This record gives sequence, C-alpha cells and structure tokens, in this order.
Amino acid sequence: MTRNRVTLRLLGGFAIERDGRTISVPSSRKTRALLAYLAVTGRPQRRERLCELLFELTDDPRGALRWSLAKLRPLVDDADVTRLVADRDMVRLNREGLGLDLDDLRALAEDATLATADADRLEAAVETLSGDFLEGSVIDHAPEFSAWVAAVREDCRAQQRRLIEALIERLENAPARRLAAGRRLVQLDPFDEGAYAICVRSLVELGRADEAASLAESAAAAFRRERIGLSGALDAALRGAPVATQPASASPSMQRDKRPRDARIVATVAVLPFRPMGEEAENRRWLADGIIDGVADALSRYTMLRILAPGATASIDRDDFDPVATASALSADYLLTGSLQLSRSGGEEQLRIRYRLIAGTSAAIAWSGMLERSMSDVFAIQDAAAAEIANAIEPKIASLRLVASTDQPDVDLVAYDYFLRGLASGFRSGAKDYGAAADAFEKALEIAPDFAPALAYLPWAQGMAFRLQTAQDFTRAIAMARQAIGLAGADARTLAMGAMSLVFLGQDYAGGLPAADRALKLNGNDPVALISAAWIRATAGEYDMPMALFARAADLSPLPETENGNIHAGRAMCCLIAGRYADARHWADEALALSPGHPSALFSGTAAASGLGDRDDAQRRATLFTRLIPTGLASPIVRALPFRRKADREEIFALLRAAGVPG
Repeated sequence: MTRNRVTLRLLGGFAIERDGRTISVPSSRKTRALLAYLAVTGRPQRRERLCELLFELTDDPRGALRWSLAKLRPLVDDADVTRLVADRDMVRLNREGLGLDLDDLRALAEDATLATADADRLEAAVETLSGDFLEGSVIDHAPEFSAWVAAVREDCRAQQRRLIEALIERLENAPARRLAAGRRLVQLDPFDEGAYAICVRSLVELGRADEAASLAESAAAAFRRERIGLSGALDAALRGAPVATQPASASPSMQRDKRPRDARIVATVAVLPFRPMGEEAENRRWLADGIIDGVADALSRYTMLRILAPGATASIDRDDFDPVATASALSADYLLTGSLQLSRSGGEEQLRIRYRLIAGTSAAIAWSGMLERSMSDVFAIQDAAAAEIANAIEPKIASLRLVASTDQPDVDLVAYDYFLRGLASGFRSGAKDYGAAADAFEKALEIAPDFAPALAYLPWAQGMAFRLQTAQDFTRAIAMARQAIGLAGADARTLAMGAMSLVFLGQDYAGGLPAADRALKLNGNDPVALISAAWIRATAGEYDMPMALFARAADLSPLPETENGNIHAGRAMCCLIAGRYADARHWADEALALSPGHPSALFSGTAAASGLGDRDDAQRRATLFTRLIPTGLASPIVRALPFRRKADREEIFALLRAAGVPG
C-alpha cells in the first residue's frame, strides 16, 4: 500500500502529518475548518458557498477565503502534486496522496472488515480513532457549518461505537481490557446504561466490588436526574451477569436503538436516499446525494430533532420497503423520502423535487411538497432545496409531536393549545393582535404556571400591547422573563424570547445577551432565535452582525408573511441607531406594508424621516404614531426602550420630538 505523503487527522482535534511527522497548523479555526470541509465533503465547492459557510460576518468574505487558501497551500501541496485547486468560482481538494483518519474509521467499521478484525487491531483502532470530529473547533456565528459538523460527528460516533462493541465481544475473558473499552463506550455516550453495566461487571470480575457498587450507584443517580428509566442491567452486572452488546455483524443502520430517549428530543427523523427518475437517473445520483446531505445538515440544526444522517440509511432499498418496518428498525418517528426528475422547458433543463414526510407508526403521509428549480446552478439548487425542505417540515414535526405527545407530563395540552393561539395572534403584529396573544398566554399560565414558552412570550406580548403601565407591571414581566430563561433548558425559542423580554423591559444586557447567544448556539437555524439576537445587538449599538442575522432570519423564516414584519422593523431600528436614516425609513415602510400599525416600525420611520429633514413625512408618521400611543414618549413602554448608549436614546428622542411626537 502506498504511504500517504500528507495525512489529515480530524478525530479528537485537528492535525496534519507530513511524511509521518506532525507539522504546525494555522491558528485560525476558520482556516482549519475550511480544509476539513473540503476534505470530508470530497467535492468541489463554490466560493460563494464557502464564504456563506465560514466567512459571512467578516468585512470581506472573499478576501478572508483567499487568505485561508494561501495559508493552506504550503501545508497540503507538494512540488509534484497540487492538492488545493482553486479557480475564480470553485475550490476543491485533490485527495491524491492525502490520507484521512475518517476514511480509516469508515473502512474498519464496514461489516466485512469488522468481522475479521482481531482484538489487538480493534484496540489499536479504538485508541487512534477516538474523539469527536473537529473536537474543540467551534466556529462562532457559523450555524450552517456547525450543523454540518454535528451531522458528521453523529456518523463518526456510530462507527466508533461499532468498533468498541466489537472489541468488547472479543474481550470476554479479559476483564481489565474490557473495562478500558467499556469506559471508552461511556465517554462516547454518558447515558448508555449498557456501557456502565460493562464497566461494573468488569470491576466485579477484577475483585473491585466496592468500586463497582459506587459506579453503579452514581450512574443510576445520573439517570434518575435526567428522568431516564433503568432496565436493570446495572443490578445484573453487580451480580456478575454478562452484558449483551449489539452483534458486530449486524448493520448499524438497521439496529433498533435500545437506549432511553433524551427527554429534550421531540422526534427522530431518518433521511432516506432520494430517488433519481428518468432516463439518466443513475447519472444524476450525485445530485440526489448532495440534496439529502444538505437536508440532513439543515435539519440537524434543530436541537429538538434527532437526525439519522444519510450514511446510516444508504443501504435501504427504496424500490421495495415497508415504511413501518423501516421506521421501527431505525427507531425513527418519521421517514423523509423524495424523488428527483429532470425535464426540459424552453431549451433549459429543469429539476423537479418531490418529498414526503411519512409517520413511522402508521405509514401515513404527514407532509408532502414539491419544488422546481432551473439546472443553471447545480450547487445553488442543492442549497436552496435543502433549506426549503427543512423549513417546511420542521414546524410540522414540532406541532405534531408536541400536541400528540404523551411523554411530557409537565405540559398540559390545553395550556399548549392556548400558547399556539397566542403565537398565531402575536405574529400578526397589530396592537389588538398583541392583546389577544397576551390573553392567550395568560390562560396558558393559569393552567400550567411553569410553562416556560408562555412565560417567555407573555412579557413581549404585554409590552407590544401597551399593557405594562406601572413599575409593578414591569417587575412582574421581568421576573417572568428570568423564570423562562431558567426553565428553558435546550429550548432555543424560549431562551430567545426570554432574553428579548429581559433586555427590552429591564434593559438587562448582562442577563439577556448571553441567553440570546446561547439560543443561537442551540439552534442557529431558528428565525425566532436569530431575530431576538439581532434586536438585542441592534439596541446595543451594533450594526453589521444584527443586519446579517436579520437577513438570515428572512431567508430561513418558514412564515415569511408574518415574521418578516418583525424582521423589517428590526432592520429599521438597527439602521436608525446607526444613523442610516434613508435605510431606516425604507425598512420601516417594508414592515408597515406587512404589518400596518407595527409600533416599532412607526417609531423608527418617524425618527428616520425627521433625521432626513423630510418635515411633511415626519409629521405624517408622527400623527400615526401618536394615534397608536397618545402619550408618545411619555408612554411607559416607550420610556423603557433599551439603548445601551445614552447618546443613541437622546438623539432618537430628539428626532421624534422634532417630528411632533409629544412627551
């Protein structure tokens, strides 16, 4: 076998080896992430796509990409082999003479190879191929890249688990080595009762009974804290009973996951291969693969969903499969299937994509859709299709699972129904709508006082409906926002809205900004999280980042006709604070076109017209604003508006007074 001149190691961190020796790597995380993405995806990437993925928030994304490519070339290229290939539009990595530890992991985890590997070989592989993919290489404000990393990590963990389980089977008569392998399994999945049981049994056999009992007790306590049921495996292991592992010869894609589900996960979705149709179907399979990769990446951003990546479902025969049996084998609540068909229209090739979301227990079609795109830009098709499909089905899954759920005793379904009614009213963005939303949220809390989403949204609705008049009103609303953040857990939307209420009613940036950022890290694809973080950063005096977040929210919002009113109003406020009055008036008008009477849009539009010196327009807008809020700047909710810089507040209020707003 020819030895690779360059080896890229991405498990457990990031390292590059040249001729067997580790070399220095760039300190820039984005530069290292760029090389990892090119190596693992294995296909050419558009420069625009790479800029969006990693450099979107920099002042010069293309310049940042060029800088990173320049840093990488001397690390991977040889005198006789150019591995980093780039032209004006595309970038790719030539894998000739370049090794990748992920390839070694995948090759060894294959059924045929795994069945013949002995304990020594597996033990060495477990040691060298351990650790998370790109461990410690978090990229802030790069949600799409983070989602891709999460999907690759899931695949790698499944393959690492196969190696460890196969090793444990071969160590039946070697308890010390089996203990080490069991601990590896615990590190891989801290909530796997079977992994702890293997360690406990190994300790018992080694004569370390006290240590075994202590481990069993601490593991059981951790499961109880997480409300995860126990199967009795720990007690059996204390008695020295063997602990069964999954057979190494079984395909992991068809094994039923016996572990208790994480209580935070709403549903498990298996993304099945999309089927190319037509005469050139086989020649278009790469296009189908690219689309389902993108769909899996996009769905993985929703932390309440557990996504089985395409690699785990590739062996399923789409021509003859039983949806219920397949869902059961994969432990999936839903199956996402689809087909691609090419046609010609007016001399241009068109792609039609049909997709279906199938309920795993009944085989009923929960959702279906179709989209058509021109084949003029293949990579743009893949990106757009992935985003559109993910944004269509995620709200449907969340709604179906939360309303029908029987394993969430803390949420009364009547309270949840009132909460949904409140959302439907509030996002229409009129003063009466906000009042109806507040009423619905109040009723939800009467039924379920600790229902965190209602606690987060109620202060926002009360403020927008001008129901907060006294100091006591504000104190109660701020307390609810703090309580919502404390109860939110991994619920990105509750965190985001709690943060929004905390900042806008209590001007608490110290408590609100970290909560908003945490919501983005939990789910960088959620429009509510994006909008809330953008509003908070805008009032803090930032411009570039909030405008980028608003733009991203507009692209990802599954409900553009309702949510975009708030997005455009946020853009208007951001531009107003930055002194860009023409842009502020433009975005205020865009918001008012979608949501007539939007309070924030009237506020920003009036101040912007005044700042532009357009006296007639400013007075017209001031009349509308005063009609909505008769006390003008003296209104408690207007006085409470947060501006981190005192000068911003003074300047904007002066513009409003000049336009004729009282107070």
